[in-house]
Amino acid sequence: MHAIRARTHALTAPTDAIPARTHTLTALPHACAARPHALTALPHACAARPQMLDLQSHATRAMIHASDGNDSAIRIPQSAIHQEVLMPRLTEAERTQLLDDHVAHWTQADALPGGPITLLGTYGLTQFQADRTTYIAKGDEILQLVATTLPLRMAERDALFGLTPDDDTGLWFWLNQYKAMVRALMPRTPLGRTAPNIGKVSIGEYLNILHRFLDHWKRVNEQLSAPLLIGTMTLAELQARHDALHAKLLEVAGAQGDLNLAREEREDLFGDVAEDEREDASVIARLLLYHAVIETRFPNQPIAQSLPPIFPVGGITLPRFDFNRRALAPGQEKTWVEDPSLPNAAVVFLKEGPTELTQAYSAAPGSTNAFTWNNVIVVNGLDAMELRDATGRTIARGTFNAGLAEV
Repeated sequence: MHAIRARTHALTAPTDAIPARTHTLTALPHACAARPHALTALPHACAARPQMLDLQSHATRAMIHASDGNDSAIRIPQSAIHQEVLMPRLTEAERTQLLDDHVAHWTQADALPGGPITLLGTYGLTQFQADRTTYIAKGDEILQLVATTLPLRMAERDALFGLTPDDDTGLWFWLNQYKAMVRALMPRTPLGRTAPNIGKVSIGEYLNILHRFLDHWKRVNEQLSAPLLIGTMTLAELQARHDALHAKLLEVAGAQGDLNLAREEREDLFGDVAEDEREDASVIARLLLYHAVIETRFPNQPIAQSLPPIFPVGGITLPRFDFNRRALAPGQEKTWVEDPSLPNAAVVFLKEGPTELTQAYSAAPGSTNAFTWNNVIVVNGLDAMELRDATGRTIARGTFNAGLAEV
């Protein structure tokens, strides 16, 4: 059985926040005896249950599962407490166990008179095992992107611009010298007076900042008898560094796109979603058909009676609470939570990709409370924010609300 070993929750690497900072990149052995059970961008409810039928329209699911992102303005109207009836979604450990249990069961069924078992004439145990292998490999791909590829590319991008104004290996340090140098060489001139400032530094402004300096430096060189030097940096070197930074920004965007796509592909393959959203070729769809074939071909026989269950039995009713978030620094997030007045809430839980973090929770009923989280990279919003009791059981789920005032 495939397993990922001992996991850590430390992702110490830059995120797309403001960069006034020091970046520390820590090696990340993301691992787990039970693979990280979110590797997904959006929470989903288990399907094929009567309790879910009134919740499966796209509009209703959009409200219930509105994820934390810049475009997430959909909310369930807040009465006293939002109520949500959900089937417990399979955890990663349960998913892997489900696959392995059915491989074992299918192997037994193939050995019986009437075997081997095929679905729709062509899909048998060999194809199911291949889907299992693909599913595991896709999880490994996601872990590689989250734990290694994306943090490294972000760190390389920020190092090119400069980690701080005092980092003399980056552009930030040298461009800070530009204005004083131009004014010294060209005092009381329009070019001297219009020498650009760095201004606000953020990842989204990296290239705009460099464009201002490239344009002004070119104009200065046209007026001077010898090209301007800032330390040892020339206009040509600034252009070359601009091109390298632009290429690295594209690499980061590509890795983020790869991560989003891999998460969606993995979820489509497994199919642990509502029936009207499930792909016919998904693992869950195949297993539902497998159960029907076994129960039809071997009625009341031990092989039919020993079919591993696909979904947990029974539903749960959970309150909802509002939360909001923002980045404080690379790898550091702030969240604030509106208390849903649950006296047994003892822990606040955050999940983003394979990173799972908890903090002690204690709040006055109805108050809004802030939490700072370290070593977390947020890509397209948090995967989950929950309140749990002292035993670790989830008792409320968070709904992202961009309008919740910061405290």
